Amino acid sequence: MDLFNKEERIQILQVLSNEKKGLLQSTIRKIKGRTYYITASKITFFNNDFVLEVFEDITELSNKNRELEEMQRSVEVLDNIRNLTYTKSFNLSGTMESIFNYLRKINLIDVFAYNVLSSDNESAKVTIYYENKKMEKKLFRTEKTLSWYFFDKNLDKLYVPEAFSFSKDGYKSSIESYELDENFNELTLYIFPYYFENKIHGLFAFGKKGRDAYSEKDKKILTSIASHIDFVIKYQYVLEKYNEEKNHFKELATKDALTQLYSRYYFNEWIIKHAEYLKRKNKMSILVMIDIDKFKQINDTYGHLVGDEVLRFVSDCFLENIRSMDIGVRFGGDEFLLVFPEASIENIEKKMETISKKLRDNNFDFEITISYGISEFNGRNYIEALKIADEKMYKMKNLKNNKNN
Repeated sequence: MDLFNKEERIQILQVLSNEKKGLLQSTIRKIKGRTYYITASKITFFNNDFVLEVFEDITELSNKNRELEEMQRSVEVLDNIRNLTYTKSFNLSGTMESIFNYLRKINLIDVFAYNVLSSDNESAKVTIYYENKKMEKKLFRTEKTLSWYFFDKNLDKLYVPEAFSFSKDGYKSSIESYELDENFNELTLYIFPYYFENKIHGLFAFGKKGRDAYSEKDKKILTSIASHIDFVIKYQYVLEKYNEEKNHFKELATKDALTQLYSRYYFNEWIIKHAEYLKRKNKMSILVMIDIDKFKQINDTYGHLVGDEVLRFVSDCFLENIRSMDIGVRFGGDEFLLVFPEASIENIEKKMETISKKLRDNNFDFEITISYGISEFNGRNYIEALKIADEKMYKMKNLKNNKNN
């Protein structure tokens, strides 16, 4: 039996002709279902040169190595899927496509599909990946396809040895409608659900060419992968909800709901960073403390709803007359703070005169005026700068009161 191919035999003859000693060639061959490691060596016997071939049965070792490699590939895939859990910008479609590429790389699937149920559970958007292609389709419950069989029977998994010929309880396959390539004449599917808030949200399916193409070992691996996928989606969904709520409450803390000006909470954090900027750049900002004149009287006379309208009107006037880099803050009650980075007192005095004039031009049945105080802030002590602006504001208010009296 000649176990060496032509090229290997030439190499052996070259070694013999050069009268080299020792190991000439080695190879691995399968013989009747067994795996052998074969070595060829030159020996001299009674002045005659021979080639000695030694056969070592390495079938068990080869099988264990193959199982170990498969296990390592499976562990790598599980690690990759688990890492998707911590993706900052979660995208269901992108996640599913990544999973398809991971599993196709280790020849565990040829097709990967997932669908998402509509809010009324009457339709589902289906996405299928195979080879380098992606297809999307919408399925309706009335079509009674394989997907709806899974949903309606409330299954935790479903193994379909031949998807094209599936037919049960009035449900039929819709695989042929996707017009896969001709080499997909038989397809095995293994289907699993995924959940949001303990409610089934959709399903995903692993597909392999051929009839009943998955071994028991493959099924165990896919079941483990399925649980990882479900966890990734569930975790990302919870994380997304958490971030939405966090951003919502952060928005509530950042912006005053009534006036849409920044809150005092936000200002307390912002001013510290701004102070560092001013000191580092050796620049100056202008602070303006503002108070609506006779606001308590407006509330008492016209009611709090009208008072709220006044607060919104005044705030809108501020927002319309400051730059995007300026900061408007509802400091408390009917007190406001405007911060003008890198501005001069002269320019801000003119701006406040303009704002005061626009406030007087309104559709209310009463006059709206403000008192304000202006101070400079160089980043050293914003508390002192606020105190100076506050004192100037009350000085203006007192002058008005004394004049009216």
